[in-house]
Amino acid sequence: MAAVNDKALREMNSEYRNICRKYSKFSKIETLLRTMRKGIFLETISLKLNKAKYFDKFYKKCNVLDETKCISKNTKIVVYMCVVGKYDSIYEPIVLMDNTDYFIITDLDIPKDSVWKKIAIDKSKFQGKSNVEINRYYKLHPHEVFKDCEYSIYIDGNIRIVEDISYIIANMRDSNLIYGVFRHPDRDCIYTEFNYVMRLKRFVNEREKYKKQIADYIKDGFPKHFGLYENTILIRKHDEEKVIKLMDAWWNELMLHSFRDQLSFPYVMWKEGWSERDICVLGYDLKDCNWERYYLHK
Repeated sequence: MAAVNDKALREMNSEYRNICRKYSKFSKIETLLRTMRKGIFLETISLKLNKAKYFDKFYKKCNVLDETKCISKNTKIVVYMCVVGKYDSIYEPIVLMDNTDYFIITDLDIPKDSVWKKIAIDKSKFQGKSNVEINRYYKLHPHEVFKDCEYSIYIDGNIRIVEDISYIIANMRDSNLIYGVFRHPDRDCIYTEFNYVMRLKRFVNEREKYKKQIADYIKDGFPKHFGLYENTILIRKHDEEKVIKLMDAWWNELMLHSFRDQLSFPYVMWKEGWSERDICVLGYDLKDCNWERYYLHK
């Protein structure tokens, strides 16, 4: 019965995606017109051509996941999110997986009948830290919070899981992969991501910080087109020493530079000796995935 429900939910979410995709065409046209008005039309076209050039290399070769695989009954999983300061609404999961706990790390009140079990944030431990910094800390430290679990599925507050995805963990286990993430849908390089970020008004006060960060990466010899990832969903065997080391290095990099984690993660991978062969690529567009629902931030 559960398998039938999962299939129905996936089909329903696929229909929803198709409707969104249909109307997103108008949004894309509007975006192109807006870039023309801002005088960055040629730069936008260049980014699109870059995506087309590297599409076959980076964006089609995702891991093929066998949905019939199952985890063992002894495998302990935690799904968690961290919502600080009312940045996102709280969405209840649609399907509850076996052997899985659901936690929300937050400073907010949650409904008494919520599936999410609350872990209250003690802000006295984060004196001087912003809400973003607190989120990033918990995002990168499941090994400190969930010590009795093998695997964690981190989701941003604007994500809702709509089916049983324990088969992803089973596939990772059988392939000896300990880290799963989506590729970035538009770019494959932190340097092109940097150029994009520099155009965004909401980061105008961070630009010098980003410039320093990228200058350091260039000086260190970080290669172009090493890959770029959407860190909205992270699936990790977080008790593995290799993962802990990667997460600690990532946190240190965020503390040193900016909290734009898309810029720092590929660099940290490179420094720690990781490549995409070490990663379970969950897909090449988070917004086109049928096992989760993506909402706009509040």
